Amino acid sequence: MSALRQLDELIAKRFSKRHQSLLRTLVGPLFEKANPELLNELGDDGLLAVALGALSFIQRKQPEEVKVRVYDPSLQTDGWEAYTVLELTLKDRPFIVDSVRAELQRQGFELRHSLHPVFRLRRSADGELIALLKGRGVAESYGLFLLTRQDDAVKLARLAEGVKRVLHDVVQATDDYPLMREQTGQLSERLRQLAKSVSCGLLAGQQRQRAGDLREYAAFLDWLAADNFVFLGYREYELLELDGMRSLCVVPDSGLGILRDTSRSAYAQPVPISQLPEALRERVTSGPLLVVTKTNAEATVHRPIRMDYIGLKKVSSAWQVLGEQRFIGLFTSQALYPGARDPHFAPQTQAGAGAG
Repeated sequence: MSALRQLDELIAKRFSKRHQSLLRTLVGPLFEKANPELLNELGDDGLLAVALGALSFIQRKQPEEVKVRVYDPSLQTDGWEAYTVLELTLKDRPFIVDSVRAELQRQGFELRHSLHPVFRLRRSADGELIALLKGRGVAESYGLFLLTRQDDAVKLARLAEGVKRVLHDVVQATDDYPLMREQTGQLSERLRQLAKSVSCGLLAGQQRQRAGDLREYAAFLDWLAADNFVFLGYREYELLELDGMRSLCVVPDSGLGILRDTSRSAYAQPVPISQLPEALRERVTSGPLLVVTKTNAEATVHRPIRMDYIGLKKVSSAWQVLGEQRFIGLFTSQALYPGARDPHFAPQTQAGAGAG
């Protein structure tokens, strides 16, 4: 008899019909993709203990809450043991599982098994679970990551903190994703309008070159938004005159995604251009309008690699540099396949940049 069949019979023996229905609605998605080795290892009593633990964990949660727990289960208190457990639940969204796996790897934890179903449920106004549903209701992602046993309480606390931080970034990036894509559309349109109105004082050939560049950059932004870029963050910066000095400052409340909190920017307060490192000063005030490079920071969302940085200078119709609009994220697999990126889109690249 299969482990899940034995579990179903155990539920029928031990619980009322109401609780049987609740547990069976949970058990189906929880174990449907589980490794058979894990099912056999835990047995019906262990599987029931895992299911009851999951039910207890999701019992109460506020709509935007991200719940994370890291602990070592024991037979006495939890009904099963052998692993260190990372448990989490939040509103369903992309990038949860791969982002958490990357954080486990960063912190040196060995992942043995993982269960990550999406539950459909209904809650009361104060977040109490009312019912688990099939095919309707609010979608909440639940994750149970079974790790090689680790008894160091400091390491477990550090893991919980790291996973919360990563999931916070996932929430911000995915919540603001439509706004970041919309920002590329607005910027693309502004570039096309600017191409029509570049300074009449320029030589004809220079006018044509700049107008052509602006249209090309607009097309590049359109290409990014066509599923060629995973937008993770956006900020806007401006150059202003302050006490007789030209300074760089982040535009308050311009941040989106993982760059939403502009108060954490190195330029939350104006920084005189003269105080910037030479390479950064040159990049901000001169050089190509469009820069595509790598950040110094690794992505905490989706793939654990250095992020791609796309900076586009803001210029007036007289070609005066006014600031920068900056996107950070990851080129998609579609964009990175050989031949997928049109040679037409070959903006000049520079050395790694900070998120700022």
